[in-house]
Amino acid sequence: MRLAALIVVFAFVMSTGVPASGDTPGPSSPPSPPAEKPTPPPLTFDLPVVFTFGLSPDATLNAKVAVALADHLRPADDSDPAVKSMALKSAFVVPEGTWTLNDFENQCNWDPEHTIGAYILVPPALGSEDLNYLVWIRTNETIKFNAIIARCSRESLALLPFGATKGPPGPVTVDWVSNTATGEFGRSALQFLPFAVLTSVYLAFAPSRTYATTQNRVYPVPTPLPHGGAQNSQQTQESSTINASGTGTLQNNVVNAVGLEQLAFGRRGTPDFLVMRAAEDAAGKLVIKRYQFCNTRPPSSVPAPLPSPARYSWRTDFCTW
Repeated sequence: MRLAALIVVFAFVMSTGVPASGDTPGPSSPPSPPAEKPTPPPLTFDLPVVFTFGLSPDATLNAKVAVALADHLRPADDSDPAVKSMALKSAFVVPEGTWTLNDFENQCNWDPEHTIGAYILVPPALGSEDLNYLVWIRTNETIKFNAIIARCSRESLALLPFGATKGPPGPVTVDWVSNTATGEFGRSALQFLPFAVLTSVYLAFAPSRTYATTQNRVYPVPTPLPHGGAQNSQQTQESSTINASGTGTLQNNVVNAVGLEQLAFGRRGTPDFLVMRAAEDAAGKLVIKRYQFCNTRPPSSVPAPLPSPARYSWRTDFCTW
């Protein structure tokens, strides 16, 4: 009877496809991949830092706006007191020219204790114009961008076990988005080329002119008259002609030489210099916008600070950075 029961059970197992004892069952779904650890950044900090970076496809432009904003957020010690009053007080500023959002998020995950947040410029847009008023020329550079203030948040300490002093890294949080900040900068100069062109056009197309000068000299009549008569007057005539074609060729040579040299008088700058100054102008206006927001918002909009065991209780409010 026992053998018959074992045979029946074996036949049932084989018919239903259930693996026998000792076999490894096939997985019903692929195993989930292990969580990727954040890539360590090239630099680690032992002080609170705030990063600045742009999201333009132009890496050179990103570097300019990041450095310009960092200079306004953390100005030099000898800067204007009004400028220093609007700067960051509790964090240092590190500009990044080639960062992306993934780089910032990785920095938050790797070092949430010292990475406070970032000023993200989206998207830096650049425009140029050349104004030519014949004698007076001007080159302007205009840059526009909006700023997103993001911070590396932490999970609430209320959800941690009793006695915990810090929470794990939380999601990156956007606390403020600015209006568009516009910066402009340009240079003006006087150019010598129009003067050369005007004189060349005049002398090249002026009609040919002849100038004549006549002089009469009268002599006294001698007595007695010599044989053949006496000469009592003499007339002298001088003339000069302007050769229009010859002058036009000469003037064309002058114009070509001046045009190649591009002779201009006044302070001029390269496009990179003008863009840098325009970025500084826009960054200064952006810092003013942030300062005005932090000093005019109602008290109810101030985020509640983290519990006292947190290392940086001011990390939840970007106005205290």
